[in-house]
Amino acid sequence: MGGQIPYGEVLISMNRMRAVRRVLPLEDVMVVEAGLTLKEAQDAAAGADRFFPLSLAAEGTATVGGVISTNAGGTAVLRYGVARDLVLGLEAVLPNGEIFHGLKRLRKDNTGYDLKHLLIGAEGTLGIVTAAALKLFPVMRSRATAVVGLETPAAALELLAVAKAETGGGARPRADEPTGHRDLPGPHPRHPRSA
Repeated sequence: MGGQIPYGEVLISMNRMRAVRRVLPLEDVMVVEAGLTLKEAQDAAAGADRFFPLSLAAEGTATVGGVISTNAGGTAVLRYGVARDLVLGLEAVLPNGEIFHGLKRLRKDNTGYDLKHLLIGAEGTLGIVTAAALKLFPVMRSRATAVVGLETPAAALELLAVAKAETGGGARPRADEPTGHRDLPGPHPRHPRSA
């Protein structure tokens, strides 16, 4: 906070719009206001035995409205997609002051234009997001973690394909980038290539 210095722009605080309006576990949906942090959204989902997958390093301060307005990706983007893929519906204030009432919770809606997609990623230029209907997922009941260093991006894609096939699409890959080669340990002494 405080790093945003406007030069003719307008900054809008959504801090007072932090409500969890509804959590609907049977529909795997929650409706939240734009000022709610990602961490608060994740906690609300967990309270209903559901999982909200969008996760960033700044999830304690990043807001739902902010990640939707920037179409953020996060650490689970390979499994769950970017913010756009997690939004079912939006409510927003348009530049002329009208309210866009698009808080639909439908997974399939082919009733015409899907205007929420114009607002997602528009960074507030087409409207200010005030609330969103977000997709939730069942909580994983078991998990195994592996840290794997691979030599090429092609090898990473090959491993990802195998992991998806072996888990029925349940693999949740995560990419972490080291800050430099010194952060990476050498091959394990018993690894066949270390000889």
